[in-house]
Amino acid sequence: VFIGWLAGFYRAVRSGVHHPAPMLCLAGKPNSGKSLLSYLVKCVVGGRLANPHTAWSGTLPWNDDLCAAELLLLDDCQGSTDIRTRMNFASNFKASIYAGDITMNKRNTSSISVRPVWRVMVCCNDTPESLLILPPITSDMSDKVILLKMETITPPVDTSHIEGREELSRLIREEIPMLLHYLDKFELPAELKDSRSGVRAWRHPQLTQAMESLKPENQFEELLAAAFGSYLWSDLPKVMTASEVESRLTDKDSLVREQVRLLTSKWSGACGSYLTKLAEAGSEFVGKPTMDTHRKINKYPISR
Repeated sequence: VFIGWLAGFYRAVRSGVHHPAPMLCLAGKPNSGKSLLSYLVKCVVGGRLANPHTAWSGTLPWNDDLCAAELLLLDDCQGSTDIRTRMNFASNFKASIYAGDITMNKRNTSSISVRPVWRVMVCCNDTPESLLILPPITSDMSDKVILLKMETITPPVDTSHIEGREELSRLIREEIPMLLHYLDKFELPAELKDSRSGVRAWRHPQLTQAMESLKPENQFEELLAAAFGSYLWSDLPKVMTASEVESRLTDKDSLVREQVRLLTSKWSGACGSYLTKLAEAGSEFVGKPTMDTHRKINKYPISR
């Protein structure tokens, strides 16, 4: 998957024609070679990179620095774990990589439409908390994120001192012409091809499970299950609105009051969003919602 992604990137840069491709996410322990591999990718495609997080998270509107690079790299947890920032990052990634032209915004200059040849890499540690800088793997992002696990290797030279690191860099640069020849001739196996992205968005099962465990709706489900031991839920099963569910969970006698407040304080519709996602995922506690036509709100079957 990695070689297929890199071969497509190299060919796109060489031809000067942008091809949509998944975001490549590398996760591993410290010193497992994430930055070294991103350096190799940078060498393959010409040596220019930029960090897209500031422009794509909505912090600043200027993005002209991104248009001067082919590799867009977010390295070692420079992103935000806030769900709104992550969703904004995902939205801008899709618009920039999978749509047509993008708008280049530059200070004191009129905006223009351009189509840079871009691919995106993210490097982070493999702990569940660190993985939360990645965009949420929603239904519309499932075919747009590759998640690979890095394993530590022993380099051919001692890199504990600057001379060793320079020697390793020299060895890599010497091999680049042969690597480019290999990438030029590389044929991706049919089972890994994707008609839109070129290469299938494969994700390591262990890392995927770690990300799933920290999804806010899954945390909410655990809190909901824990709350069922209280007398406040003795009337289940019952059909309830999101406000009614949240009111019970944050009642002064609720066992999970503070944890629920932390999860639902991010935005006003958080509880309803979590309930809807749990219903769509087939939760044993939350059924599919029905619309209360009189009140114009959803009501959810809640059961133990």
